[in-house]
Amino acid sequence: MYKKPIKIFIVITIFIIISEIICFLAESYELYQYKKQFEAVADKDDSVNWKMGYKILKDYPINEFNPSAIKKTNKSPVLWFGCSFADGDLMPIDKKPYNKLSDLTGRTVINRAQGGTGTQYIYNQFINFDFKKIAPDVDFIIYTYIDDHLHRLYTYQINPLTDIANIRYEYKNNKLQKIPRWNKYLYSSFLIKRLKNICIHHQWNQEYIDYHLFNITINECRKKMKELYPDAKFILIEFNTKDQIKEDDFIPPWEIKKLKSYGIDVIKLRDYTGNTDITDDKYWFEDKINPREELWDIILPVLVKKYNM
Repeated sequence: MYKKPIKIFIVITIFIIISEIICFLAESYELYQYKKQFEAVADKDDSVNWKMGYKILKDYPINEFNPSAIKKTNKSPVLWFGCSFADGDLMPIDKKPYNKLSDLTGRTVINRAQGGTGTQYIYNQFINFDFKKIAPDVDFIIYTYIDDHLHRLYTYQINPLTDIANIRYEYKNNKLQKIPRWNKYLYSSFLIKRLKNICIHHQWNQEYIDYHLFNITINECRKKMKELYPDAKFILIEFNTKDQIKEDDFIPPWEIKKLKSYGIDVIKLRDYTGNTDITDDKYWFEDKINPREELWDIILPVLVKKYNM
């Protein structure tokens, strides 16, 4: 009577055990390959410090940034936030957007952008770093937002071996609270990872409906900024990948209305590029994700002129 259910249970148990072993071995091998690859070049090439795998091995301290653009001037500096778009990934240092902005304005532009990060990393910086030490006063705070920042509010608790943005927050008891990182062995569990992925996919799909956590996080960022720099202009640049340029809206109109009610200026990319066909390959790197300097060369002069920077 009970033989068939017992057999099914045994088969399922064996399948789970085998899956767990394969998953653990595969991810351990992946980490080994990263370690072998980056340790081989880390001492010879400084640029490797900005490559993903090396940061993972260093546990990704959120305090390593590409050099800021420094100018000797009486003008107050600009704080520059975002991910690889803002950091100018794949570009030489002197071609990066914050360096271009510095040249256009004659201001120091303090780079606080890092690839693979999102809105929660701006908040994390403002509660863990004393910006007054590097910028006693600020006139402009600029955040280059891309659509994937919604994913990053949730996704990067899954795989510490290949993903780098491991800081997450949840809104609990009327405040943002940091979610502790999982133990690395739990990440390697086939079952735990799949169950967590189901939960995370549900969360970020909900985020596209109501922008709940994004709205809370960006507003908390704005509050922290306002405490430090009450007169600074907070500007959000709505950017995106080449394949998403033709979509009607990235941030929905009702969410833009909320952001503006907080005192955040929202710049829509297409409003700044006029009739230029910015889907042309010359404006994007081969990955079709990161913009080339030619696209920033269109946007930044308009930005500087609009805000009299």
